[in-house]
Amino acid sequence: MRNFAIYHHPHRGYEAVKQGFSWPGFWFTWIWAFVKKLPVLGVVLLVGLVLLRVLMETREPVYVWLGAIATIVIAVTVGIKGNEWRENSLLGRGYQLMDTLPADNPDVAINKLVQMKGNQNMGSPTEVGGEFCEHCGQRIAQTALFCQFCGYARNPVSSGKPSEVGVASELQGVHHDVTA
Repeated sequence: MRNFAIYHHPHRGYEAVKQGFSWPGFWFTWIWAFVKKLPVLGVVLLVGLVLLRVLMETREPVYVWLGAIATIVIAVTVGIKGNEWRENSLLGRGYQLMDTLPADNPDVAINKLVQMKGNQNMGSPTEVGGEFCEHCGQRIAQTALFCQFCGYARNPVSSGKPSEVGVASELQGVHHDVTA
């Protein structure tokens, strides 16, 4: 299991950041930065790596070696510092650190926090794009009848409008007395 720092924003929901080395940051540097909402870092990395590639195209041995070493150093630096940079970005955007928990993946870590805190004034999992499966803890669509990860059949909360699930669950408890 890995440790995840879980952040919450009152309007944007939850974000879980893995503690330690970021392998996606190492392998995909600038792409990872854009995906994780670090656009300034993404632009700096993209421009820097393009300039290094141009330098390496001169085919001068010293520039080829310098470019290769610099590219590796950049990738290792993003791997080591990437998650820390992401946490600082979340704090700067108004997120608050809620807890650090061990979990298999970010969704399970968020689900654990929601269950531990009893969802007290923390917003709901629907703020981050759905609900959590009661069986496996994965994030699923609020209207899903089954968890796409483990196949668990669920009974979504009715929105006040009759639905197939709501009507079916109501009919299960109805007994018609034909003698009256």
